[in-house]
Amino acid sequence: MPSKRAILATTHKLFRTIVAMLRDSRPYIDPGIDYDKLLVDCNAARWLRKLDGHGHLQRIRYGAEPAEA
Repeated sequence: MPSKRAILATTHKLFRTIVAMLRDSRPYIDPGIDYDKLLVDCNAARWLRKLDGHGHLQRIRYGAEPAEA
């Protein structure tokens, strides 16, 4: 019996969340997750490689234009 109550409570919370999303025309945002930090953590290494590949990272480090090859 307690498992049925837990299932019903979870269903009710999910239903209320969906109704609020549809009513307000806004996407669901999990209050405990920092999506911007996740995005940066996931992509920072790739962004730095791209900047270095184009010579922009050297300009930032040394304050000068990168040397032409």
